[in-house]
Amino acid sequence: MWARCHPWGKMRMNGFVRRCFYLRLTAALTIESANADSTLKRSRRERKNTVGREEEEEEEEEGKEEEEEKGEEEEERRRREDVERRRGGRRGRMERVWSRPLSRVALCGGTHGNELCGVYMLKEMQETQQKRSGSFSLTTVLANPRAVDVCRRYTENDLNRCFTDALLSAPITEATPYEVRRAQELSALLGPRGSEEAVDLVCDLHSTTANMGVCLISHLTSPVGLHLFKYLQEKITSAPVRLILLKTPLPEIYSLESLGKHGIAIEVGPQPHGVLRADVYNLMREAVDRALEWTESFNSGTVFEGGEVEVYIVVDKKDYPRDPETQQLTAAIHPQLQDNDFCLLKPGDPAFMSFSGETICYEGEELYPIFVNEGAYYEKKTAFQLSRKESLLIPSISVKKEQ
Repeated sequence: MWARCHPWGKMRMNGFVRRCFYLRLTAALTIESANADSTLKRSRRERKNTVGREEEEEEEEEGKEEEEEKGEEEEERRRREDVERRRGGRRGRMERVWSRPLSRVALCGGTHGNELCGVYMLKEMQETQQKRSGSFSLTTVLANPRAVDVCRRYTENDLNRCFTDALLSAPITEATPYEVRRAQELSALLGPRGSEEAVDLVCDLHSTTANMGVCLISHLTSPVGLHLFKYLQEKITSAPVRLILLKTPLPEIYSLESLGKHGIAIEVGPQPHGVLRADVYNLMREAVDRALEWTESFNSGTVFEGGEVEVYIVVDKKDYPRDPETQQLTAAIHPQLQDNDFCLLKPGDPAFMSFSGETICYEGEELYPIFVNEGAYYEKKTAFQLSRKESLLIPSISVKKEQ
């Protein structure tokens, strides 16, 4: 009571309260500071741990990405190696191929009787071959004389589809079509296919209504045929030179040039059937001269270096739009596709034009059309064939001299 009532007591009381308040405040501030320090340290530790975890996660992620990249690189390397193996070996590591001399060469024409470039080429060659001399014998063969006489593609059957194993081994009867008989005669003359007696090289001459330029066609990827193509492509500058490969099972190979140990068809166009164009004839003459030139050079011992060549592999064909009941055509090749053989055809590109003027677009994967609007293929229900462009790596080649 005294402390509350006496002035000095009040002063003492107030001083005591102030000291207590000060002590409490100091203690509170100390505790708060300690708590803050603890919180700050904990926050720093957590932040450090978080940063550490993030760094670890980033390192793990980078490690995964590196592993994925390495895996992708390894997969790409294996894919390239697989492609190179399919092409015939690794770039730069392919050994030279040795091949026997091409001592016997056959030049055939008139396989289709209305393709006149080949017919007249043979006549000229027959007149001049007596004057030629060289390392090989050259035989000229008019393949289908009956069809040539009537200027038709064939008389009963397409001769250039009669060289399958089944037709070549079929018994001859009175009902056997002329072209099947003729195929067996040609097999005996130039083959048999796959035998030692077969001629070394068969070149069969054709012309086409399609805008194909100079085109070589083969069922087989022999180094001789590939180098022959490569040589023509390098030497002929007046027109593009391309190679079409037909991946046909061996027993089903159907064309004349397959009778030789090595064979190639030389197709030149455009030229209408039953017509002889000087420019197309000159192209064929240049192709034949270059082919014989390469053969002579090869036989003399020239080493032809390997390299990469582009080829077109036939994978599909397209028919014309037809009436489902009458099977009559309802459209023709579109003007934008006409004469554009070997130009990439994409989905949505114009392919046909109906007789009422409507555009019918191409549906399918990106491929290269060939033999576009070929006159002889209407009966085969083929408006154009489709091919895939691929690169082949071919080895160097030289002649293997006889011991």
